[in-house]
Amino acid sequence: MDETSYERVRELCVNFVDESGAYPAPAPARSNPGYVIVTTEAIAAGSSQLANFAAHQQARGFAVQVATEAQFGGGAGDVAAENIRNWLADHYLADQIEYVLLIGDPRPTSSIPMKVLYPRRDNLGQPEPHPSDYYYADLTGNRDLDGDGYYGEGEPPEDFGPGGFNVHWEVLVGRIPFYGNYGQLDAILSKTIAYQSASGPATEWRQNALLPMKPSDDSTPGYHLGEQIKNDVLTGAAWGYHRIYDEDYGLTPPPETTPCTVGGVSDVWANNPFGLVVWWTHGNSQGAYEVMDTAHVPLLNDAYPAFTFQGSCSNSYPEDTNNLAYSLLRHGGIATVGATRSSWYWVGETSFSGSSSGPGMGYAYAARVVQGASAGLAMHALKQSLWDNNMWTNYVVFGVYGDPSTRLVQPLTGSIHNLTQDTWHATIQAALDLAHYGDEIILSPGTYSGAGNHDIVLGGMAVTIRSADPNDPDVVAATILDLQGSPAAPRRAFLTGIGDGPDTVIAGLTIRNGYASGGGAIRCQQASSPTIRDCVFQDNVSSWNGGAITNTGGSQPMILRCRFVNNTAIHGGAVTNEGGSHAAISDCTFAGNGAAGNGGAIDNYKSSPTIVRCTFLNNAAGGYGGGVLANADSHPLIEDCTFTANTANYAGGGAAAVGLCNVQVRRSLLSGNSSLYGGGMFIGDQSAPVIENCQFLANTASGNGGAADVNNSTVQFRDCLVGGNQVTGGGAGGGIILSTNSNVAIYNSTVVGNFAPNGGGVCIADATLNVRNTVLRGNSDNSGGGQAAQLFHSGGTLAVNYSCVAGWTGSYGGVGNHGQNPQFVDPDGADNDPNTWKDNNYRVNRDSPCTEAGDPAYVPTAGERDLDGQPRVRDGDGDGADRVDMGAYEYDREDIDGDGFINLFDWEAFAACMAGAEVALPGGCAAADLEIDGDVDLRDFAALQAAFSAP
Repeated sequence: MDETSYERVRELCVNFVDESGAYPAPAPARSNPGYVIVTTEAIAAGSSQLANFAAHQQARGFAVQVATEAQFGGGAGDVAAENIRNWLADHYLADQIEYVLLIGDPRPTSSIPMKVLYPRRDNLGQPEPHPSDYYYADLTGNRDLDGDGYYGEGEPPEDFGPGGFNVHWEVLVGRIPFYGNYGQLDAILSKTIAYQSASGPATEWRQNALLPMKPSDDSTPGYHLGEQIKNDVLTGAAWGYHRIYDEDYGLTPPPETTPCTVGGVSDVWANNPFGLVVWWTHGNSQGAYEVMDTAHVPLLNDAYPAFTFQGSCSNSYPEDTNNLAYSLLRHGGIATVGATRSSWYWVGETSFSGSSSGPGMGYAYAARVVQGASAGLAMHALKQSLWDNNMWTNYVVFGVYGDPSTRLVQPLTGSIHNLTQDTWHATIQAALDLAHYGDEIILSPGTYSGAGNHDIVLGGMAVTIRSADPNDPDVVAATILDLQGSPAAPRRAFLTGIGDGPDTVIAGLTIRNGYASGGGAIRCQQASSPTIRDCVFQDNVSSWNGGAITNTGGSQPMILRCRFVNNTAIHGGAVTNEGGSHAAISDCTFAGNGAAGNGGAIDNYKSSPTIVRCTFLNNAAGGYGGGVLANADSHPLIEDCTFTANTANYAGGGAAAVGLCNVQVRRSLLSGNSSLYGGGMFIGDQSAPVIENCQFLANTASGNGGAADVNNSTVQFRDCLVGGNQVTGGGAGGGIILSTNSNVAIYNSTVVGNFAPNGGGVCIADATLNVRNTVLRGNSDNSGGGQAAQLFHSGGTLAVNYSCVAGWTGSYGGVGNHGQNPQFVDPDGADNDPNTWKDNNYRVNRDSPCTEAGDPAYVPTAGERDLDGQPRVRDGDGDGADRVDMGAYEYDREDIDGDGFINLFDWEAFAACMAGAEVALPGGCAAADLEIDGDVDLRDFAALQAAFSAP
């Protein structure tokens, strides 16, 4: 396998990196890419300029061949087409062919013919013939896969599928039509040599575009294409432009000329040099309605020939020897793109980025040639990136008349480095267009805006697009994609789709000011799973969901170590996961994001992401879930996260789960969040979360449920601390309220210092509550701080067992309950303020009536830990028998200072007690008597050493 073959396989194979080791290294490549002129012997002999043209291309760095009948086998019509394609297929790898220029009669019955393809059917269901040179670009697929004799079918029975038609080009094809006039051919060749030889100031006139646009129907005024090219392509490249529309449409600034007529267009074009002309109107073989026709072509100035994209039907009709695209190639143009038959658009179309309609292709072609792509590369790259079977006819009919290697402008050197290929580019799109599979593209610090730096379709190339150092926050902050999106000009940064797996990487970029519906900065769709890491998403907006990122269609991206700041949307201020998309989000920060509806930071709809080690701060939702919403059969896993100062106008200031959502929340802190219902969390509509090892501290509800509001749902709270939460209105459940047929279990938890007018700790209203091994202390309501303030039972079923409930009277029944002081280690904290909560120590000491007082038959769940992360059920009193403690913390004898950790502070305290010194410990030096034998001695030393060394 030679290097050209190696690189083409690399471009096309999604598993190239995995499988390339099975093949030998590529043979050394020839330095000059191949350029083949396919023509007849008669034309080669009859043209006075063809030899000069070949020598010119050789001087440009190509390895030039002229292939005539003697090489490809000759013939006419289909025979010639098959022979030409077969010869190219046999030679493109060995000869490293990059460009193919067909010079000959394009009529399908000729000796250098266009191949007749059948992309669509007529009104009677019969295949319609469409001449095309696209047949010669794909040299590997079987274009008659179904074997019915109709090539290139896009409607059933079709020729797509494994081994069939594909849009991946092997060579870049263009054509100079020849209808028997050698003078015309030689003039085109001479003009092309002169155009390609010019450089420097002599080419500056080319950076000017003419944009004539006519309405296509009452719903499609057409001018939007001109405006989008102006805004997205030309302005950022500092190009001039002249727009010609039927009216000004209220635009600011208004178009330079109105109305759009063939006389007006030809006058402007003839008297001003334009490097690029893009139009959109109806047409036929010799005219583009009210834009240009063959009668006006001679009026143009051929000293300034233009690249054209002729968004009209049949302008390249090969059977008409005076078709408009060929007429312009002879006079007024240098590389002309037209359609051989009818081209198609979407009625009402006003946005063209990513569209494979005729005007969408015009937009993409303009963007590429302005960035420096050749005519052939621009045409075939857009077809490869805009695949849409519904517009297959457009792929077939549009082609290049002229030398496909011609460039409108030379590629700009820039600050975007393809590290793998060691090439430099002016825009991300330009770098991606020329990238190979697995390449790494690096953006130097700076701000990237305008055409080529937004709406980038990654295309399954397994590329990495990153800053110079994604691990350096200063570099990330200085490497900015400023999308400059708005409702009038929607723009996002990236779109991922089929073939984009974990080896498609976006890393270390600051992406800001995006505006789009469904992912203001990035949209992951079509089961893609890219890696997005170490990025900052700031001030992006979605008009629907996912202010920064929307994951849809079964996508599973990995989003790692990113910061989401001040992004907004209707739902999912920062991120939306929908449609079975299970993102893995870890070590991210979400701050100041907002949703007018639900999910201030993250909205999950029928999706089950994992959200791990993330921080949610000051996010807001107008409905549910100030931080995170799980909705409609979503089952996210939330672990080791912090939710602080988030708000929801309706329910779930920190988080919410509604609609059959079996959320798992583990080892997370919800603090200072607020809402109407469920200041920390709201759970409703038959959801069934499991909440383990979590802290709900100082959350506020103005309605019910300062920490959590459970409505018509089944919930387990295990090993949790619920402290300092409150209801500020007239509602109930300062800690937790459960209502409407809910079934809630509170196991091994501590509920302390909460307030509500009714039920300061927990309120049960028409629900079922099972409390076991739990401490409820210091909660208060309007009745004071007695039993009812700890557990307010206003309806339903209440079971309380082996729990410590302040003011316990026994009226709630159960076994193993008491109301004694649990003897918390330090309920006021180091600052002696019980209302600051986070430093308050609600662990129990050895002499607490809650130590070893839980259910003696309690069996911990697999891997269950207390709130310190220590194994549940330990021998706290040294009697040799393990028994669970009451509350969120399991007493650990070796934790001498009672801070929840066995560490050097315990050694210091132990050493002081061994020396007989007085120490400030709960219970004094008795805490260091680990063996509980009345002495602090070497046996206690051995016990502490064993505990300190334990995993």
